[in-house]
Amino acid sequence: MLVKVLDENRVKILMEDQDIDFYDLPFEKLNYDDPFSRAFIYELIQKTYDQTGVNFQDCRVMIEVVPGVSRTYYILLTKIERDGREKIEFDKADRTDTEMYIFKVDRGADVLKFFRAMRRYQPEKSDLYFYKNSYYIALSFSPHVTVEPDFARFLFQLEEYGGRCRYHYMNESILKEWGERLLGPDAFGILTC
Repeated sequence: MLVKVLDENRVKILMEDQDIDFYDLPFEKLNYDDPFSRAFIYELIQKTYDQTGVNFQDCRVMIEVVPGVSRTYYILLTKIERDGREKIEFDKADRTDTEMYIFKVDRGADVLKFFRAMRRYQPEKSDLYFYKNSYYIALSFSPHVTVEPDFARFLFQLEEYGGRCRYHYMNESILKEWGERLLGPDAFGILTC
């Protein structure tokens, strides 16, 4: 379970596979009318207070449950103002993961080998993240590059240095939210000069 404080009134919690197995509470079974789910939410509020110091116990709380990738889901806890309204701003400038290619590399030395192997197609954007004891490389290529006949073979060759992550397993939003960004937006340029 990963807890992130968004501000003094909002907290985001990522329920990962091991948490879902521990509580036996997949997204489909989470229902506030269910006594077990309600007890889980109260325990979650207490754990959030213990870990972050953000107190949701003496106020009204809006609870949002949002499905994530694979089996994971997010729980957003928001303190509600006295008049019952809370303004939430969404950042619409972030791009989606539709054209993103993400590779997982286990060792730091292999990160350099990975970037050296990319000389043929240079990405428009390349970010290097560290998440759960592994390095993740998020690459974005221009549309005219991705339609070239050799591009699929190029991606396959990169898998020699790092495993390609499928969307259901990892996406850039998880890396931005929970990972540590080491280099970007031009990690390729920095590591290959």
